[in-house]
Amino acid sequence: MGQLRDLYPHQQEALDQLRQSIMAGKSRPLLQAPTGAGKTVLAAHIVTGIRRRMKRVCFVVPSLGLIDQTFDRFVENGIDPADMGVIQGDHHWRRPQAPIQIATAQTL
Repeated sequence: MGQLRDLYPHQQEALDQLRQSIMAGKSRPLLQAPTGAGKTVLAAHIVTGIRRRMKRVCFVVPSLGLIDQTFDRFVENGIDPADMGVIQGDHHWRRPQAPIQIATAQTL
């Protein structure tokens, strides 16, 4: 995996709070932030951490329009495109064996 971008203080705080929530036994913590707050950057950090433990990841976005955007943001944030696939019909990045999958809820 490539180099992740550094997080801004508000992003690091959100990531720390998510980790604390998980450590406290919460199984489904939720991150809510306004547009432009860097949720996808945070997701790239989370996905990278999960992959370091050799686990697979399915990142679900709310609309088809966000699939390519998320893929691009992950690449910009250091995730190797060879490690990613998209679950969506005949999408050009469809690679079911890739350890990181991006999908919409409708396609799952």
